[in-house]
Amino acid sequence: MNYRDLSILWSLINILFIFSQLYESRFPGKKSFRLNLICMGGLIVFNMLLVLKMGVIWMGKYFILTCTLPSFFYFFYMAKDRNGRFFFTFCIADIMGFWIMAVTNLISYAFGENFLLLLLLRIFLFLLLEFFVVYYLKKPYHLILQFVKRGWGGFAFASGLFYLFFSLMSGWPTRITERPLELPSFLLLLLIIPVVYITIFLLLYHQCRLDTRLQNEAILQSQLTGFCNQLRLLQESDEKNKILRHDLRHYMNQLSVCLQSGNISAARQYLHHFEDLCNDSVVTSFCKNPTINATLSYYASKADDLGIQVSIHFTAACDKLDSDTEFSIMMANAFENAINGCLKVPEKTGREIKVACVEEYQLLFAITNTCLEAAVVFDENHIPMSGKPGHGIGTRSILAYVHKNNAVIDYQMENGLFKLRILFPASSGTAVPSS
Repeated sequence: MNYRDLSILWSLINILFIFSQLYESRFPGKKSFRLNLICMGGLIVFNMLLVLKMGVIWMGKYFILTCTLPSFFYFFYMAKDRNGRFFFTFCIADIMGFWIMAVTNLISYAFGENFLLLLLLRIFLFLLLEFFVVYYLKKPYHLILQFVKRGWGGFAFASGLFYLFFSLMSGWPTRITERPLELPSFLLLLLIIPVVYITIFLLLYHQCRLDTRLQNEAILQSQLTGFCNQLRLLQESDEKNKILRHDLRHYMNQLSVCLQSGNISAARQYLHHFEDLCNDSVVTSFCKNPTINATLSYYASKADDLGIQVSIHFTAACDKLDSDTEFSIMMANAFENAINGCLKVPEKTGREIKVACVEEYQLLFAITNTCLEAAVVFDENHIPMSGKPGHGIGTRSILAYVHKNNAVIDYQMENGLFKLRILFPASSGTAVPSS
């Protein structure tokens, strides 16, 4: 095995690693790793044997059949998303790898087919690409996969054409270095490919950020409204308490008179009346965290105004959250979705929302609402989806938050109740809501 063969082996291994960073497997991490090691490791060994047996030129012609298609079907079986998103991700990972292989081939050819230079260039460029993918591309790309629901078929089709054209032009009927008349066109293609993909990525990413910012602004406005309502209620409660403190002496005098005269019934009436006045001055607080409490207060009030019965059981301190604002935004999206689900239910059948957040070893947030079962449609990953344009952003925002915090999300629809549960990671233990 010479330097060229080693460079091919290095390239195949790194293309596999790049794709594993961009796609999402439907299996747990350890199982995915074992399957990749067995299946893709075997496929790489098989292709390296073909390189040694048939030669690099032959492999350049039939690489799509011996490696691309088998790996495509394998990862299609492994993938969480079996649609245009998967095909686009598969193509972009392979094209990035083949782009490096093509560029290094041309540089090596320019220096008299120096295979040691070829190996060193591929080691450096693939390591550089992996650093870029892991630290700069992976997170925003997964965000795009979560938020962008339409258009993947078109992107996948265009990527497939790019992939096919690139593969055929570089190795069919002979290597591009043996067709000098076509070399300028091939160099132009090498320039066009990164420009096209960078443009697509930036457009999608900026659209995601715009949608997220607009949504977060609306939720922050609702939080501000919640804070204002809480402040107004506290001011009203303070005024009522001032009056109670002022009138307390008169109540005590009157109560003393009733007791001295033996009028127990009148004394009880005074006590009940005073108790009602005290209860009327109490401000309801759902949570000790002011940001989360403001969100709960706002949406509980909104649901109550719409005739929806709300029950909130919030005992978690939420002091271990990285950001209580982000948690509030997630909770606001879930509450908003629950309200919309309740409004589809006939009023006479009852509309109800139950919110629970408990924390023992792990933090668990759960929200349940009455809902029409026919109105809920799940996708292939059991995630509720909306068929209306412009809808479903809240659900995608929740999923992005869950993914960012390595939490586990579960949706259920049973007996007219839609349930959302989010379990946040911890070292050990679980918690179960009492709702």
